[in-house]
Order: sequence, then C-alpha cells, then structure tokens
Amino acid sequence: MNLKSDISSFSKGLSIPMEAFGILRGNLSLALYALLPLLVNLIVFGAGLYGMIVYRVELVELIWAFPADGIEYAWFWQGLWYVLGVGIFLLIFLVVFFLFTPIGCLVAAPFNDALAESTELLLDSSRPQAPFSVTRMLGELAMSLKSELQKLLFWLMIFIPALLLNLLPGIGSVLYFALVGTAGVFLMAYQFADYPLARKRLTFKQKQAYLNLDFAQAMGFGAGCSLLLLIPFLNLALIPICVVGGAMLFDRLRRLPGSEAILDARIGNNGVVQNESEE
Repeated sequence: MNLKSDISSFSKGLSIPMEAFGILRGNLSLALYALLPLLVNLIVFGAGLYGMIVYRVELVELIWAFPADGIEYAWFWQGLWYVLGVGIFLLIFLVVFFLFTPIGCLVAAPFNDALAESTELLLDSSRPQAPFSVTRMLGELAMSLKSELQKLLFWLMIFIPALLLNLLPGIGSVLYFALVGTAGVFLMAYQFADYPLARKRLTFKQKQAYLNLDFAQAMGFGAGCSLLLLIPFLNLALIPICVVGGAMLFDRLRRLPGSEAILDARIGNNGVVQNESEE
C-alpha cells in the first residue's frame, strides 16, 4: 500500500464533483437532463409534504384515535396523543433525512440513467451510440428502477441495524457514526457509479471489484458527494452533479488495468454479453 499514492487518488476523487459541475454547466443538453429529475423530485416531495400537513391528524389516528373529551383524564390522554403525533413526524423526518438521497435517486432513476449515459458519450466519443428504440428504452427503465431499489435496500440493511448501536452506553454512538459515516461514503460512490456499471450488467460483487480498481479515488468521490449532499432538500439540485461525477469515475476506472477482465466476466452472469451498441 502506497500512502502517498492513496492520498493523491483520494484527492482526485474528492475533486470529481467540482469537475462534474463544470461539465454540467458547459453542456446545455446535460443541463436539461439534470433539470427534469429536479422537477420530478420537487413535485413528489412537495406532494408528500403537503399530504403530511393536510392529513396530519389522519396519519396519527391510523395508530391511535384522538381521545374523546368525555373520558376520564381526557386532558392527559389528549396531551399524550399530541406527543405521539410529534414523535411520528420526527421519526418520518429522521428517516427522510438519512434516506433523502437514495429516495431522490429512485424517483429520478430514468433521468439520472440518461444523464449518466450522455456523460459517458461526451467523455468517450469513440463509444458507439445505440439507436433509439421503445424496447430498449423500456428495458433500461426497468433496469434502472430495479438497480435503485436494490441500492435503497442496501442502505436500509446498513442504516437500520446500525441504529441499534446507539443502545450501547457510551461507545454506542461513536460506533454508530463511525460505521454509518464510513459505509455512507462508500455507498455514495457506489450509488452514483452504479448508473454506468448497471448498464454493463455487472453483479454487485463485480461492481465492488470495479470500484476496488482505485478504491481510494472511489472513496474520495464518495466523500465529495457526501459533503455536497449533506443538506436535505438542497441536495435535490445537486444530485445531477454527482450523477455526472459517477460517470466520470467510471470513465477513469475503465482505463485502468484489470477493468476489461471484470467486464469480460459478465459472460458468467447470463451466458451472453451484449456489445456496446446493444447496451
């Protein structure tokens, strides 16, 4: 292990989101792809917030009906009901806070996939562009949604068990933030590099091996995305930058020794490998 080389690679990965912003700003076609998922997410999350506000009483009454005035100690039970309501909305906010990015990516999956593919073509003009077809479009839509659901499940598999660490006195919170922080950085890199990787029909293990080609750079990119997306709601506008950055990371990794061997291993997934024009 070369510490100096790893630090250099980490720094290169950390700067990818800023470079991606420059590419996005300088290409109108990419900017349009970025605007569409932002609008979709604003509509979806806005509708969700509106529904929570308008139907806040009904949401709490799904768990406990509001205590009637005539019962004994009505003031106490009604006060407890309001406490429950506040607790429910705080829990929803906490879950949305930690899962805001994967949920946002799930909602905008088809647009993000198109943005990543357009970035790939921009970075590698020699890459053949597949002709448009409805069948191909529907296939890629299904693939991107499936991939986003898998990533969201992966987030939940780490986030929910990690919460239990907080039950340990003293060191529990430290372990929780260390685990969630480290795993979160890697998952950010995986989240956005997965758009081109999923299009190559790679398994999760093969995708991980691909990122391991330059793990320090991948972690740097993940750290850059984590910092960029730290503020909920604002990160809706910043997700496209990370999508472009994920395509940039993939483009860098595919030029490294060993990348072709991982892509060639796809033949073991389903017995056939599509060429680039078919993908």
